[in-house]
Amino acid sequence: MRAKALGSGTCTFVLAWLTGQPFPAAQVLGAALVLGFASYGLSIVLDAYALRLLGAAREAAYFATVPFVGALVAVPLLGERLRPLDLLEGVLMAASLVLLLRSTDPDPRDEGHGRGRERTSDTHASSGGFARRKAKYSSTS
Repeated sequence: MRAKALGSGTCTFVLAWLTGQPFPAAQVLGAALVLGFASYGLSIVLDAYALRLLGAAREAAYFATVPFVGALVAVPLLGERLRPLDLLEGVLMAASLVLLLRSTDPDPRDEGHGRGRERTSDTHASSGGFARRKAKYSSTS
Protein backbone atom coordinates (compact mmCIF):
# COMPACT_ATOMS: atom_id res chain seq x y z
CA MET A 1 0.00 0.00 0.00
CA ARG A 2 2.82 2.41 0.86
CA ALA A 3 4.67 1.61 -2.36
CA LYS A 4 1.51 2.27 -4.36
CA ALA A 5 0.96 5.64 -2.69
CA LEU A 6 4.63 6.62 -3.05
CA GLY A 7 4.63 5.57 -6.70
CA SER A 8 1.48 7.47 -7.59
CA GLY A 9 2.63 10.56 -5.69
CA THR A 10 6.02 10.51 -7.37
CA CYS A 11 4.51 10.08 -10.84
CA THR A 12 2.06 12.93 -10.23
CA PHE A 13 4.88 15.18 -8.99
CA VAL A 14 7.06 14.36 -12.02
CA LEU A 15 4.16 14.99 -14.44
CA ALA A 16 3.42 18.35 -12.81
CA TRP A 17 7.11 19.31 -12.99
CA LEU A 18 7.42 18.22 -16.65
CA THR A 19 4.36 20.23 -17.66
CA GLY A 20 5.66 23.34 -15.90
CA GLN A 21 3.10 23.51 -13.11
CA PRO A 22 4.12 25.82 -10.27
CA PHE A 23 4.77 24.33 -6.83
CA PRO A 24 1.88 25.29 -4.51
CA ALA A 25 2.34 27.69 -1.63
CA ALA A 26 3.08 26.08 1.75
CA GLN A 27 -0.38 26.98 3.08
CA VAL A 28 -2.14 25.39 0.09
CA LEU A 29 0.12 22.33 0.25
CA GLY A 30 -0.53 21.90 3.98
CA ALA A 31 -4.29 22.21 3.52
CA ALA A 32 -4.21 19.69 0.66
CA LEU A 33 -2.22 17.21 2.76
CA VAL A 34 -4.61 17.52 5.72
CA LEU A 35 -7.62 17.13 3.43
CA GLY A 36 -6.09 14.08 1.75
CA PHE A 37 -5.24 12.49 5.09
CA ALA A 38 -8.74 13.07 6.48
CA SER A 39 -10.74 12.15 3.40
CA TYR A 40 -8.66 9.38 1.87
CA GLY A 41 -6.18 8.12 4.43
CA LEU A 42 -8.63 7.65 7.27
CA SER A 43 -11.26 6.17 4.97
CA ILE A 44 -8.86 3.45 3.81
CA VAL A 45 -7.87 2.57 7.39
CA LEU A 46 -11.50 2.50 8.56
CA ASP A 47 -12.47 0.46 5.49
CA ALA A 48 -9.81 -2.14 6.35
CA TYR A 49 -11.17 -2.37 9.91
CA ALA A 50 -14.71 -2.73 8.55
CA LEU A 51 -13.60 -5.56 6.26
CA ARG A 52 -12.17 -7.41 9.23
CA LEU A 53 -15.14 -6.71 11.48
CA LEU A 54 -18.09 -7.13 9.09
CA GLY A 55 -16.84 -9.29 6.25
CA ALA A 56 -16.55 -8.35 2.59
CA ALA A 57 -20.23 -8.42 1.60
CA ARG A 58 -21.50 -6.24 4.43
CA GLU A 59 -18.56 -3.87 4.20
CA ALA A 60 -19.12 -3.41 0.46
CA ALA A 61 -22.80 -2.66 1.01
CA TYR A 62 -22.01 0.02 3.57
CA PHE A 63 -19.18 1.45 1.48
CA ALA A 64 -21.51 1.73 -1.52
CA THR A 65 -23.70 4.20 0.41
CA VAL A 66 -20.90 6.79 0.59
CA PRO A 67 -21.79 8.57 -2.70
CA PHE A 68 -25.41 8.91 -1.57
CA VAL A 69 -24.33 10.37 1.76
CA GLY A 70 -22.13 12.81 -0.16
CA ALA A 71 -25.11 13.81 -2.30
CA LEU A 72 -27.19 14.42 0.83
CA VAL A 73 -24.46 16.58 2.34
CA ALA A 74 -24.25 18.59 -0.90
CA VAL A 75 -27.90 19.63 -0.60
CA PRO A 76 -27.52 22.04 2.35
CA LEU A 77 -23.81 22.71 1.85
CA LEU A 78 -23.82 23.57 -1.86
CA GLY A 79 -27.49 24.27 -2.47
CA GLU A 80 -27.91 21.23 -4.72
CA ARG A 81 -31.37 19.90 -5.52
CA LEU A 82 -32.38 16.26 -5.30
CA ARG A 83 -34.29 14.89 -8.28
CA PRO A 84 -37.14 12.40 -7.82
CA LEU A 85 -34.87 9.65 -9.16
CA ASP A 86 -32.28 10.52 -6.46
CA LEU A 87 -34.95 10.12 -3.79
CA LEU A 88 -36.04 6.75 -5.21
CA GLU A 89 -32.44 5.57 -5.25
CA GLY A 90 -32.05 6.67 -1.62
CA VAL A 91 -35.15 4.77 -0.56
CA LEU A 92 -33.96 1.62 -2.35
CA MET A 93 -30.50 1.92 -0.80
CA ALA A 94 -31.95 2.43 2.68
CA ALA A 95 -34.26 -0.57 2.23
CA SER A 96 -31.36 -2.76 1.13
CA LEU A 97 -29.33 -1.69 4.16
CA VAL A 98 -32.22 -2.52 6.48
CA LEU A 99 -32.48 -5.97 4.90
CA LEU A 100 -28.73 -6.43 5.23
CA LEU A 101 -28.75 -5.43 8.89
CA ARG A 102 -31.61 -7.83 9.63
CA SER A 103 -29.92 -10.68 7.76
CA THR A 104 -29.02 -13.75 9.78
CA ASP A 105 -26.94 -15.42 7.09
CA PRO A 106 -23.99 -17.21 8.64
CA ASP A 107 -20.60 -15.62 8.54
CA PRO A 108 -18.18 -18.29 7.26
CA ARG A 109 -15.47 -16.89 9.53
CA ASP A 110 -17.48 -17.88 12.63
CA GLU A 111 -16.40 -21.17 14.15
CA GLY A 112 -20.00 -22.36 14.53
CA HIS A 113 -20.92 -21.31 10.96
CA GLY A 114 -23.66 -18.95 12.08
CA ARG A 115 -24.61 -16.68 14.91
CA GLY A 116 -26.55 -18.40 17.64
CA ARG A 117 -26.65 -21.77 15.91
CA GLU A 118 -25.52 -24.96 17.55
CA ARG A 119 -23.37 -27.36 15.63
CA THR A 120 -25.23 -30.49 14.70
CA SER A 121 -22.13 -32.67 14.71
CA ASP A 122 -18.47 -32.59 15.54
CA THR A 123 -17.50 -33.11 11.90
CA HIS A 124 -17.39 -29.33 11.37
CA ALA A 125 -14.65 -28.96 13.97
CA SER A 126 -12.54 -31.80 12.61
CA SER A 127 -12.92 -30.95 8.93
CA GLY A 128 -12.70 -27.15 9.12
CA GLY A 129 -9.31 -25.51 8.89
CA PHE A 130 -10.43 -22.66 11.13
CA ALA A 131 -11.09 -24.96 14.09
CA ARG A 132 -7.73 -26.69 13.61
CA ARG A 133 -5.86 -23.38 13.44
CA LYS A 134 -7.69 -22.09 16.48
CA ALA A 135 -6.85 -25.23 18.45
CA LYS A 136 -3.23 -25.10 17.31
CA TYR A 137 -2.70 -21.49 18.37
CA SER A 138 -4.68 -21.69 21.59
CA SER A 139 -2.72 -24.75 22.77
CA THR A 140 0.65 -23.01 22.30
CA SER A 141 -0.16 -20.09 24.59
